[in-house]
Amino acid sequence: MKAFCIFAVVVLLKLVQSQQLTLVLNQENRHYYAYSNTKAIYQDAINVCQTYTPPDGFTGYLVTVTSKDEHDWIGSHLGAISSVWIAGSDLGDVGNWTYNVGPEKGQIMYDLYSERTYTFTNFPYTEPNFQVGENYLVSNPNSKDGWNNVVASTQSNYICEFSPIDEPFIPTVHSEGDMVTVNVSGYDIATLEIKFTSVSQPNFNCQNIKKVGENAITCQIPSGTGKYSYTLSDKVKSSKSVPWQYHPPHISVIVPSLGSGSTVTLVGDNFGNDASKIQITLDITGTNTECNNINIITPFKKMSCSLKQLLPKILPFQVVVNSISSRYNKTSIYHDGSKSIFYISFYTATKYSVMLDYSKLTKVDGNTGYLSSFDNEAQFKFVKQYYPLTSPWYISLGIKIETIDPLLYFYTAGPSIGGSADNFYYKYFGTNPDWMREESYVTMDFEYESIMTQTIEDSRTIYGGLIEFGGYLPTVRNYQTPYLIDTDGGTIFVQLDNFGTSLSYTSVQTTNLLSFSISYYKGGISMTISHVDLVAQKIPIKITIDHVEATPVIYYDRSHPSITNIKPSIDTAGGVITITGASLFNQESAITVKGIVCHDIQFTTPHKQFTCSIGPGTGMKSISIDVGGKVSNTFNYNYQDPTITSIPPIPTSGGIVTIQGTNFGIDKTAISINQCTNIEIITPHTTITCEFNQGQGDLSVTLTMGTYSTPPFKTRYQYPTISNIIQTIGNIDIIGDNFGWDQSKLIIKMDNYLVIGSSCTLVSNTNIKCNNLATVYGPFSISNDNGVNFGTTYNYDLKPQITSTFEGVCFNPQEKLTIKILYMISKSSTFKIKYRGQYYQVNILDSFTSEFIIPDGSGIVPLQFETDNTRLSNEVSISYCPTVIKSIDFNIRTRKYEITGTGFSSNSNKGLITSTNGLSKLNLQVDQFNSTFISIGLPMDAKSGLVMIDTSYQLSNKVWINITPEIESASNPLEQGSPITITGKYFKTVDIDGNNVGLEFSINGNRLTCEAGSNETSVVCQVPPGSGKIIINVKSLSAKNGESDSTDLTLTYIKSPNNNNSSNSESNNNNSHSGSTNNNNNNSSNGPSNINNDQNNSNYNSWKFKAPLIVVSCLLGVSLSIGVFIFLRSKAASDFFNRFRSRRSRMHRNEISFELM
Repeated sequence: MKAFCIFAVVVLLKLVQSQQLTLVLNQENRHYYAYSNTKAIYQDAINVCQTYTPPDGFTGYLVTVTSKDEHDWIGSHLGAISSVWIAGSDLGDVGNWTYNVGPEKGQIMYDLYSERTYTFTNFPYTEPNFQVGENYLVSNPNSKDGWNNVVASTQSNYICEFSPIDEPFIPTVHSEGDMVTVNVSGYDIATLEIKFTSVSQPNFNCQNIKKVGENAITCQIPSGTGKYSYTLSDKVKSSKSVPWQYHPPHISVIVPSLGSGSTVTLVGDNFGNDASKIQITLDITGTNTECNNINIITPFKKMSCSLKQLLPKILPFQVVVNSISSRYNKTSIYHDGSKSIFYISFYTATKYSVMLDYSKLTKVDGNTGYLSSFDNEAQFKFVKQYYPLTSPWYISLGIKIETIDPLLYFYTAGPSIGGSADNFYYKYFGTNPDWMREESYVTMDFEYESIMTQTIEDSRTIYGGLIEFGGYLPTVRNYQTPYLIDTDGGTIFVQLDNFGTSLSYTSVQTTNLLSFSISYYKGGISMTISHVDLVAQKIPIKITIDHVEATPVIYYDRSHPSITNIKPSIDTAGGVITITGASLFNQESAITVKGIVCHDIQFTTPHKQFTCSIGPGTGMKSISIDVGGKVSNTFNYNYQDPTITSIPPIPTSGGIVTIQGTNFGIDKTAISINQCTNIEIITPHTTITCEFNQGQGDLSVTLTMGTYSTPPFKTRYQYPTISNIIQTIGNIDIIGDNFGWDQSKLIIKMDNYLVIGSSCTLVSNTNIKCNNLATVYGPFSISNDNGVNFGTTYNYDLKPQITSTFEGVCFNPQEKLTIKILYMISKSSTFKIKYRGQYYQVNILDSFTSEFIIPDGSGIVPLQFETDNTRLSNEVSISYCPTVIKSIDFNIRTRKYEITGTGFSSNSNKGLITSTNGLSKLNLQVDQFNSTFISIGLPMDAKSGLVMIDTSYQLSNKVWINITPEIESASNPLEQGSPITITGKYFKTVDIDGNNVGLEFSINGNRLTCEAGSNETSVVCQVPPGSGKIIINVKSLSAKNGESDSTDLTLTYIKSPNNNNSSNSESNNNNSHSGSTNNNNNNSSNGPSNINNDQNNSNYNSWKFKAPLIVVSCLLGVSLSIGVFIFLRSKAASDFFNRFRSRRSRMHRNEISFELM
């Protein structure tokens, strides 16, 4: 099976892919058509059309021929076509042909049993027939009778049609007008307009548009005839024009005549009401004679015309109504003599049984057909005259042979079924030797008027049937109970069988009847009743067809009152309501309202609407109405449902809350609320209170009254509010209200950063504690519902917090201070230290650590850390270490005093020598300094005393300094001993306190006797005899404060002035403090005249031996000098000399250790 399916699909795909169709546009309907010259079975033809790629926006299907115009266009534009598949099938309902594809799918085309065409057909005499399996149509577009029903396996060409996908389809309707259903997908129904236009007739709109589905509407097309085009439009778009027409004229019975000037009467429908738009042509294949003087006898249903010449026959004939034509190859004919309607079916059948069944389904107007027979020769000749049958044509009669001996005939159908038929008309017995058989059925050779018999299942090639209409009693169909009419009247449609034709006499009698109309098309009679009286009994309806009363007896009755609406839904305080319905009569006294007290009844529209007043109430009331003893349906009317209009945000701690709304009524016990208890009515109908539990987040409040519950009213617990934020180092206390109770729903937002998790702890409804927050910037806001909503913002940025403590520690200027800080975050990367009111740069080591160089200062100083130029940390204090002089050293090389200690200023220092009592002060010259070292020079008037350092912030301790006297120069002494004058500085004999200070000059450790010179910068000392070099040393001595460092100078003894010339003596007389010594060198030019040659020779011999040694010594000296020079240029040499070439002065540290400015 699977293999077969795959094979079938492949074959179909090849078939579709192989088609190359030429599309031709029909300018009238804007559809494309394509003829396939490839033959295919029916289903393949459908598949090709449906799957062929159409123009954009179009869809394809097997052609649906819906009008003569379309049929003629196909015949003239698609070439010479002999036989093609077209849409149409009676599969599943044989005899009723409908479109089975395309937009018209499901619309009826043709009814074989009534010969009624709804759109367009083109069947010949013998089609369509009842051959088994012939359920599909082929057409010869170039023939007037070119349609035929065939089996689906027939190989035939086909035509595809392509129409716009969005083209709306409106089915054709009867000329009396009808309701249609239209798919209006894509249109706005509220503004939809469906307009029908014609070039020759008034335009109209489809009225009473009602929505009946998601994309469907119904609307009423009025009565009319002819061709139109329709468009759909709304406020946005409009469709293209689509051709449309009313049903073609239908002839059900003809009252024939052949004589010139005689009248022919035609009965049917879709004639319209304008004789000028009708053309009737008889014998169109022969004399083609027009029937003139057309007269509308009954609008839409019956007309007559006059023959202008003698006719040999009537069939076939054509009727045109307002340009829509119908061609009739066969129709029923009326025999006035017997008041009978006969019809001979021109169709192919194989069995009498099929013919018998078919005849029972045929219908002319309101009458059902049956196989019949001729009562006499006149009837036979009448029928034969108007049915020009060709030979041979066998007509089944409604007769059978019941017994052979005696020979008895009986009717097989019709009103006389089973009755004796011995007197039916025939002229001859046929030649069939087997015709005399029991249970055999009679067939007439129409040409020879002879009869023959056959069994019910015997077959013949060509079969027709003599069908007669009428004779049955009129009956009401589907009647069970009285028809119900509202008190203001209405319409009854009574379905009937065998209720005549337009040639029949029909009457309707009943109480309050306004009018009635017969619709053979719909199968019954419509009656309009003006009103129904307030009576207890049902009212009979009498229908008579040709003086025969229809059975069973039928009645109409006053319908029960009905309630369709009660408005408005009034509030619980009561008021006036309007009850709308039907069959309410027109007298207030006849109405009783049940289910609620309703007084002061007043009609606003008789029979349909009245008002009355009701009192206070709540919930639903089941209301019904009694009118004259008949009770209506029960209508569930509700007072206005309670509504909640406001519930203020509820404190998270819960409590009593006021709820505003409407229709709460006055009974608190009738109210329940899902979220609170202890309900109290504060203001009837509008205000209640109830008590809520503690909670947080959103809340859906539903109030229930009776069976009704309000829609959930969305309220909430109050959003958190922050009143204060307290920051204690790293801990944050958030103070406020409505924080809630559930830590898991708590979210804090800081500058759009969500703080979730362990950073914060919900302590209470009013307090949250946080630490180690990941950000510092506000504003703060809090959500107690998992971040869905946040309360009002609180503007606060976390301040940096210094966590370092400096208690018990002091710091010196220029010392690096390492500070630990929380929340050291800056958007602008701006970090500063606020120190003693001024700002200093800071070095950021990491996210928690900074480094700061302590400026000069003293005492206890407040310090804060600032970020972003605004966020200032907590304040901490640091203590300066006191300024302390630890030592004072005299640098003999630089002749400066070097003070070491701590707490010196890096910017400015001032040195002082002060007396013990502090009254005398002497400023010292500060040459260079740092926080632990100061180099100072002394002014010329400096005296020994207490030294202290003033850093501008604090004073140091005081240390006694014995000023070292400095020898700057001295005269060389004579070898025989002589006084020398020594000059220098600080040759002071008293200290700053006025205490005596002794100056001790010595040579090689031996004290000299000296006396003051002319001023404090010179002394004269007596030098003992000697020779060579000597070192003169000086220091100061104090009985109270000890001795100072010493300075020295190297001198050289010189000869007596008597042994040297004057120039030599003068040049070697003085030595400077540089310590250089000038030796006296004698030579021949400068020496005394008494120096002889022996001495010279002796000197020469002495140098002769010493010269080599001198050269070597010089080389070693040069090398050593270079090394010493390099060493002296280094810092190490400087430090060496500073430390070891000087001698410490005695210090009295117990004098004054520290002093504040």
